[in-house]
Amino acid sequence: MENEREPTKNNDIMKEILDDLCSRFILNCPDEAYDSYERLFFQIEEAHWFYEDFYREQQKSLPEYKFKEFVKLIFNHCPLLSCNPEDVEKHLENFLHYKQRVNVYGAIILNETLDKVLLVKGWYARSSWGFPKGKINKDEDEVSCAVREVYEEIGYDIKDKIDPKEFIQKTIREQYIKLYIIYGVPENTNFQTQTRKEISKIQWHNINDIGKSMNGKKSVNRYWSIMPFIKDLKKKISMKLKENRRRTTGKRVPKSMTFPKTKSLKMFNDYEIEGTKGVKFGKFSNNHNDPGQKYISKKASTKDMHFESISNQKENTKFESQLNMKTGTSMRNFSFNKDVILSTIRQRVTTSV
Repeated sequence: MENEREPTKNNDIMKEILDDLCSRFILNCPDEAYDSYERLFFQIEEAHWFYEDFYREQQKSLPEYKFKEFVKLIFNHCPLLSCNPEDVEKHLENFLHYKQRVNVYGAIILNETLDKVLLVKGWYARSSWGFPKGKINKDEDEVSCAVREVYEEIGYDIKDKIDPKEFIQKTIREQYIKLYIIYGVPENTNFQTQTRKEISKIQWHNINDIGKSMNGKKSVNRYWSIMPFIKDLKKKISMKLKENRRRTTGKRVPKSMTFPKTKSLKMFNDYEIEGTKGVKFGKFSNNHNDPGQKYISKKASTKDMHFESISNQKENTKFESQLNMKTGTSMRNFSFNKDVILSTIRQRVTTSV
């Protein structure tokens, strides 16, 4: 007798659960959810997740349903959704195809040395590693979707780090995927998923190991969802590393002389010579025909030190040769003779006095 009552008890519990789910996600959903079967199936999907995350979590004896099975269960239980079973099957297939074409947004998160990427693994054992990402909601902009999905999956807010211009985009099996690149996230950051039964692991992975053979087998199967992005990602990282090098070290020019990048002294409107007993040249006058134009130093050993402007073409040419600057010579190969410069400066100071 007890074995006969058990199924009846479970049926009663399931009836109550389905009543609650239909009330939460079907009967009280926005009117726009009934505009198309696609939107209605999204509501049923929410009900399915709620059933798995809460009801089955609390009562382990409840049956597990795949999404297709759950859809048929809801349609049979809810009188508002009465429909021919064949039509339900048809609309469900259309929904699954539509779902695969909804735009997806997320982020590629890199560590501070740009040699590791943060990946998430799905709930099921056969799930592959992937970037934190998800489908866009109605009336949601791309950046907001990426920020929301990343926070839901790993519990990390990228709002202040995201650059709308830094991204990689692909269209895979009719689905558009756009991933924003986030540089320099510390590896000791505490990541914690905000979802239930969606993300099983969150780990850093060495980029150079992705796609390589491991124990005689290729690791492509573990990373199949991210492989299309790896080549472009490595190019982005290479460019970022070069940019960081230029910022930190760069091509150093001697401290005693700093020139703008130009080929001839004739083209200089403003240049500086430092380290010559406090003398620093300022700006030449563009009016070379006026011999009365004064050339005033920006920084001199005495405040009132003045130099006569170089207004003669021959003097310019002579000064160029004294600086060992040939027309058309690259600044990388530029060299100068300090003694010649000092003697030229003293000569002109004497002449002006």
